[in-house]
Amino acid sequence: MVDADRRSTGGLYLGPVLRPLSSDSEFFDEGNTNRALLCKLNVFAIMSEGADAMDLHEDQHQFECMFQDCTATFSSLKRHEEHYETSHRHRCFTCGRSFPTHRLLDLHLSEAHDSFFRAMAERRPMYACLVEGCPEVFESSGKRHEHLVEAHLYPESFDFSRREMTA
Repeated sequence: MVDADRRSTGGLYLGPVLRPLSSDSEFFDEGNTNRALLCKLNVFAIMSEGADAMDLHEDQHQFECMFQDCTATFSSLKRHEEHYETSHRHRCFTCGRSFPTHRLLDLHLSEAHDSFFRAMAERRPMYACLVEGCPEVFESSGKRHEHLVEAHLYPESFDFSRREMTA
């Protein structure tokens, strides 16, 4: 097979070549450092035991949230991951608000922090419905709110544009 490859490329072999690196090569430094840290936290043992077993180690581990100004700590990796998903995954780093989906975060970023969006909203409908799959677009957030209440049965008290932080 190699001979056929060399003939078709003018004698050069262009396939993969095994070039072993020693275990103390700089190439592995970052991975070795990360593995050592995970070993100290005993994460490998927890991961191999499965999600249900994570709760058994509540007294052995403390998982701290690493986000700035978040002081939450958790007794299991599973609870830490749940916290991240609900509080930080789709978080606006400008104002600190959290959103349940990436799409809602994108809409918030445009509407609350993008001056180009505001300029365009003065000229044409720009406020998209918040419900995934609904194609409606509105001239104002107020018109969108009316649509959400009437068409999608959102509560009257729902306010997508509120400014306070939800952590």
